[in-house]
Amino acid sequence: MQVKFTRTTDTKGMFGGKRVYCLNAILSVSDGERALLDRFDLWQASLWFLADDYDPDLRNQLNKTLRDLSSGVRFECEDFNQVFALERHVVDACSQALRTAEARASFNGTDRVYEVTSKDHTFVTAD
Repeated sequence: MQVKFTRTTDTKGMFGGKRVYCLNAILSVSDGERALLDRFDLWQASLWFLADDYDPDLRNQLNKTLRDLSSGVRFECEDFNQVFALERHVVDACSQALRTAEARASFNGTDRVYEVTSKDHTFVTAD
């Protein structure tokens, strides 16, 4: 899964009076990732719902779905720091979607084996 971001600036209002920081984002997925997202119907999940710890001020911006993101989304921000926050939230949301799909797929009767020591544990294999 990859998210491509393009940052630009634009002006809004009459006579171009206000600078807006823009973030264009598009999601591309492998065939395997697409199959997982299809299988568990995660395309309609909203980015703000998927993001682990989103900034409430960005909720309206993040009210997009993975399907929207796969077609390309343009975010507009008044503050350039919001652009960085949006990038982080979009990446987190995509990561969470994959983790959710993979976790759901693991409920198929396979064994999950961990190597456990007194200090650590390491995932070894899944059948």
